[in-house]
Amino acid sequence: MRKLPDWVQEAGRVLAWREVVPGHGRLDVRAPALAARARPGQFAMVRAAPALRGGAVGMAPFLGRPLSFFDMDTTGGVVSFLVRVTGEGTRALAACRPGDVLVLLGPFGNGFPAANSGTLLLVAGGVGVAPFPPVARAAVSAGARVTALVGARSAPLVLGVRELRDAGAEVVVCTEDGSRGRCGMVTDVLPQLLDGFGAGPSAAFACGPPAMLAPVARLLEQAGLELHVSLEARMGCGFGVCRGCAVPAARGGYLHVCQDGPVFPARAVDLEAVARLWGAGTRAR
Repeated sequence: MRKLPDWVQEAGRVLAWREVVPGHGRLDVRAPALAARARPGQFAMVRAAPALRGGAVGMAPFLGRPLSFFDMDTTGGVVSFLVRVTGEGTRALAACRPGDVLVLLGPFGNGFPAANSGTLLLVAGGVGVAPFPPVARAAVSAGARVTALVGARSAPLVLGVRELRDAGAEVVVCTEDGSRGRCGMVTDVLPQLLDGFGAGPSAAFACGPPAMLAPVARLLEQAGLELHVSLEARMGCGFGVCRGCAVPAARGGYLHVCQDGPVFPARAVDLEAVARLWGAGTRAR
């Protein structure tokens, strides 16, 4: 018998949109089928469908936006996303009100490997913190200690600290202008953090701008630690048809963020090339 796909398409009902810092918001959606399947580090394609409220079929925006699960409540059937508002699709999501309908497709991709013991180090830049609260909660529940380094340009743009602490993680904040936490970028603070670990972390995951991921991978490689990175990319489908999310592989050729990722061993991807191709910022969603 042919195996059915693990992903679903679901009409989710918006429970809340709340701006958490300027230009970023938390979107809570009741979507029981998706919540039951979602795993830490996976993502869903999310599209606002405002015309559905009136009974007509709306087409704009035509494509969903890939969003990591910021939280998932399998019992209550609710999934949450952290959204950086950058374009038509995310502006439409930010305009949603309770009761509005979204089209959700997923979950897609490979999540983070399980961290069941020792100390897990999470490194996040900006909205790259999005996949980490569920990762931290799962690791703490399994018996691991979790330390999260969260970076932002300035204090008003620091994201995800409360959610990470609620998940049981110890959180270290740094800002480029020194307005909150330690002063500097995560690549400045990471060596200090590693020195304070003693025996060192047993696993490390990172998510953020490509220009951050490449030096983070070098620092952790020098520390003898294998890093897994979660990449953000533009994509049209989320399941390998459009081929729009190709990234250079370390051994030549290309990998696709939707099918091969979004979580990769850092050594599998040419992060320097990704940083050159995508620039300093994360891709618009």
